[in-house]
Amino acid sequence: MGPAQAMGAFLRTWRAEWAGLSRAQLALAVSRHCPKRRGITPAVIREWEAGQVPATTEELAALCTVMEQRGLSPWEVGKFRQAVFAACVGQHYPELSPDQGWARRADVDAAAAAAVEPLQHAAPGGWDIVGLVVAAQEVETALRAPEASGSRHRRRQLAAVAYLWDTIVSAHYFAGRHPLAARMGAQTADLLEEHFGPEGLGSRLRVSGARRTALLAGVASRAGVGGAENARELVRLCVHDWEVGAHLDGMRALGAALFLSSAVSEAERAGMVAMAEAAVPRLADLVGPFLAGELQLSIVGQYRNQGRWPAAERILAAVEPTRDAAPLRRWDWRYEAGLVALGLGHRGEAHTWLNKALQVAQEIGWQAAVQTTQRDLALLG
Repeated sequence: MGPAQAMGAFLRTWRAEWAGLSRAQLALAVSRHCPKRRGITPAVIREWEAGQVPATTEELAALCTVMEQRGLSPWEVGKFRQAVFAACVGQHYPELSPDQGWARRADVDAAAAAAVEPLQHAAPGGWDIVGLVVAAQEVETALRAPEASGSRHRRRQLAAVAYLWDTIVSAHYFAGRHPLAARMGAQTADLLEEHFGPEGLGSRLRVSGARRTALLAGVASRAGVGGAENARELVRLCVHDWEVGAHLDGMRALGAALFLSSAVSEAERAGMVAMAEAAVPRLADLVGPFLAGELQLSIVGQYRNQGRWPAAERILAAVEPTRDAAPLRRWDWRYEAGLVALGLGHRGEAHTWLNKALQVAQEIGWQAAVQTTQRDLALLG
């Protein structure tokens, strides 16, 4: 798929599947932001989706405004702008923009894994959401072809789709599109389980990992409904992962369970916290202090909820050496530091840390974190 087709394919996916708009609705919305232009019709939208770039800067700006209003984060809109510019270059200099040919690659599964692996601890703002969506669509289309049925290459293509879907799920979650994250996360888990068995693709992508994100996003999309059931399921995933030696996945499942633990009984919540506290020392040896810090920050959140401020401060101090080790950790640690400082009665310090957390969230393009931090700063006054 060339750059013009890639731009159009992403636009079509966002409009129809993410924003739930018809071409007529999108044409009307763009026209409202493009008053000097006439003739933004469903036919024009169809042309854009076929790879024709917007005719003017005004049209592009209006389209991008609507995209941001309808669920795309600022960094995703920026990636779409880059895709439009690449389409313009591709029309004039096609030799500079060769078709990546994802579906035809013999090593499509390894290529997909290599493409998404650097994103595991990267800032969301650095992800090429357009490229991820287009690559997934190319491989999905190849899988629907009659000749793909039963072929040896099909298994590699299925693995590639799983890697790409899982990363797109994370993009949905970071941007606050929780219903999409929940639905696509469940689809990814089902694909893995059906075609690769209960352990999925092993340490790179397990069924439990895909289910974990789907369970978290499902509760967020339903305003907390189902939190208790999902928290218990996450504990079960944690136990299973630890039994098969998947310690990192198990740790993350337990951290997610703690995030939802306000929905369970006090006794169950205490059991989850005790389970996490006991696991930290061994996890630090198995996966290293940085990754173990993810679970420790989840424990900090539980101590906050219980009003155990000195204990929360102690755990936070233990994690501090890794506070700048990755973009997501930079926000997470500063955000918790602000809330713990507030609980200890240090309002000025709390304000400082929360403002630093907001700055980090904006820098890395984590829309949900921006909204959460802004909310707490407003409450702090």
